[in-house]
Amino acid sequence: MRTIEFITFDLIPSHFVEKLQLNRISELGVTFNFYLCHNIKFDNESVSKYYSGSEQLIPKIKCSKEIFEYDDILRIADSFVESKNIVWLIGSDLSHIDFYEKGLITVFKKNKVKYIIKEFEILRYLNLGNKFKDFIKDYILRLKYEALYPPAYVIVSGKRVHSWANFILPRSKVLRIKSPKIFEPKIPPSEDQLYFIDEAMISTPDGNLHSFVPCHDIEGYYGRMNSLMSSIERSIGKRFQILCSNKFIYRDNPYEGRNLVYGETLSRLVDAKLVLGHSSSAIDQALFLRKNIIILIDISFDAVTIKDIKNYAKRFKIKKVFLTSNSDEIINSLSMSEYTSDSVINDYFMDSKVDIPYIDMIKELVSYDSKK
Repeated sequence: MRTIEFITFDLIPSHFVEKLQLNRISELGVTFNFYLCHNIKFDNESVSKYYSGSEQLIPKIKCSKEIFEYDDILRIADSFVESKNIVWLIGSDLSHIDFYEKGLITVFKKNKVKYIIKEFEILRYLNLGNKFKDFIKDYILRLKYEALYPPAYVIVSGKRVHSWANFILPRSKVLRIKSPKIFEPKIPPSEDQLYFIDEAMISTPDGNLHSFVPCHDIEGYYGRMNSLMSSIERSIGKRFQILCSNKFIYRDNPYEGRNLVYGETLSRLVDAKLVLGHSSSAIDQALFLRKNIIILIDISFDAVTIKDIKNYAKRFKIKKVFLTSNSDEIINSLSMSEYTSDSVINDYFMDSKVDIPYIDMIKELVSYDSKK
């Protein structure tokens, strides 16, 4: 059986490690190495900024090795042998590979070493604009991989993404799995809780890293958010709970004493009657559970954030409203929200014909390839 060589040049958060179950790899009986190469791409100050929101954001990966020089990882890659190693560019997406990864792929090509890439981020390949322009972009991406060195395997979730990946990489084997971004509850979903999925607009990892400010009036934003939740609470007779990730830990509760729940977002959504949010990946879970969802946009958000939120809502036909809207209008919209269709589930999250989870795919893929 080949040794899996995991390599990433990106800063990865703890929830990325949890979703991909990377610390369970040692249980599979496969040999692996994990190379963290973010120190090549980012300086110490940038790394500190990225993880500044919470210590819990820092990933703990078993058997990982930190690499500080680009020449070192190129030298390591040059030692890989086709019959013994298979590389997983774990931090990369099919839709985007950068300078550092291209250099590695050149080494893989020279030694005929196979590599794996994934694509789980929905918004990267949503064709919401001009179809001809989208086709041209996709075809250019296809030509880039042909000129570089296509991956042996691409791991995706959903039928639509599978078709897209097959077009980009006609000579690669595209494998569909259950999306690692969602989970199937063991108990039947109920509908009795009100949840808001917090995105910590006050401090986001990517925003801190790139000095990017997604919200230009944080106090006004929290005020408008609290006002909306209070109006809905009076109408429905229940109190909102705030679902927070471990990206940022609040010292002071900005939600007027509402319960802040950390690290339990996906499991809590099982009990949701109503879910409010912006464009968090956790909304994918609410979609999968067919919950009543309203996407919220605030006037204080920057133009890029607003565009991303609108695109997300448009693709999945989720009701979107501005926080400055009349509260009665928003409350009335609750009954008009469309629930997720089976086609959306199959297209983007979990094909009804595919039942293999991500962690099992690792062992199956490596075992299969070693027999070839």
